[in-house]
Amino acid sequence: MFARSQTVLEAARWAPSSFNEQPWLFVFAQSAADLTKFRPLLMDQNRLWADQAPVLVLIFVRRHFPHNGKPNRHYMFDTGAAWMSLALQARKLGLYAHAMSAFHQEQAYETLGVPADR
Repeated sequence: MFARSQTVLEAARWAPSSFNEQPWLFVFAQSAADLTKFRPLLMDQNRLWADQAPVLVLIFVRRHFPHNGKPNRHYMFDTGAAWMSLALQARKLGLYAHAMSAFHQEQAYETLGVPADR
């Protein structure tokens, strides 16, 4: 599974983004320990199906350009393109990717040690 995860992540990395900033951060959980850490971050309606998933991925974003600190008006579009590339590559490999937004976002930042600007 690790090799396929690397392949789908590489597809996301090649997605276009404004100034090639790649404002996304993909955090994968594949090991039993990581999945145990990720699952409580999901809201109940997503746990119904996601508890069976062998891999979970959370996507964080950087909302400002690092080179000048100005707001990146395109971060959602760019991150959506990266997600789409990941999902298409997953399907090409015979995997299914399911997007969800119902998770405890603030808790995810804290639990996973992701800086607030991501």
